[in-house]
Amino acid sequence: MTAETLALAIPTYHRAAALGDTLGGLAPALRELGIAVHLLDDSSDDATAQVADRLRQQGVDITHVHNRPSLRHDRNVIAALLAPRARYVWLLGDGALVREAGLRRVHAALQGDDFVFLNCRNDAATPPLRFDATGVRAFLARQAWAMTYTGATVYSRRVIEWWGDEQRAVARNFPQLSVLLGFTAAHADVRAAWVGERVVTAHPQRSGSYWLADAVPVWATDWHRVVTRNAAAFDAGALPSVLRSHSAHTGILGAKHLLALRSIDRYSRAVLGDTADALVPCSTVPRWGLQLIAALPQGLAAALMRARPSWRRRYLPKAAPA
Repeated sequence: MTAETLALAIPTYHRAAALGDTLGGLAPALRELGIAVHLLDDSSDDATAQVADRLRQQGVDITHVHNRPSLRHDRNVIAALLAPRARYVWLLGDGALVREAGLRRVHAALQGDDFVFLNCRNDAATPPLRFDATGVRAFLARQAWAMTYTGATVYSRRVIEWWGDEQRAVARNFPQLSVLLGFTAAHADVRAAWVGERVVTAHPQRSGSYWLADAVPVWATDWHRVVTRNAAAFDAGALPSVLRSHSAHTGILGAKHLLALRSIDRYSRAVLGDTADALVPCSTVPRWGLQLIAALPQGLAAALMRARPSWRRRYLPKAAPA
């Protein structure tokens, strides 16, 4: 392998402390393996630039781009993916925690595939695997929900150049998934590897997800759009289960989550009416249940949330009323 085998691309917004901790711990391996780091920074301060300067002084090959004006989330993710020139680009979230052993495991898995899929969700390790096109489509039918995590996929130069050849459509809130599913749908010869030992976890300093209060438009409308647009990336007949898979595995758009959203008036009859075509196929709650929760008095939903502290912690933004 050459020094250009792998690069880390990290779109970031006000997470300098977590980035400094993660990349500082990786510095020896980054130097040894010749892995460059590209930070695409949408922050309004210079804290991330200072992290980059400290890492540079430690001998890390790091490029910091302070976006002016801000690119915002979706454009910044794609800009980060396109920034390095390495043979493989690991698109990594700024709230992700990676240890040196995990970085080395990913580096060792780079053997000519279009993608390397990483276990970012399950602490139970599974054997490493390699997939031909049939296997990739079957894998994505089961695991596309997990590939929404920024850090779950390493992209090859072939994929990146295909995407960058022209202006391709990005599904709002899921730009990296648009690349993954779009390439798979368009290429009958796609190949991938799977690293089954968990190599990415959430950093303890990671803040809550920005979309939590707006989960219906994100996990119904936007998720529905990117999955249905790229249905050819999955086995025939798999689309209904793929659409429901994120809700089934995470509880997002499930009954507890929708009840939490009802308690802060982020879910209602009006929201259901506007999003039903996407929400119904993407939620684990049947249509009658969606209608029932939408019709609950907001005060009753709020009382139920107060009685269930674990639901509040899991499903409500920190700024939401208790």
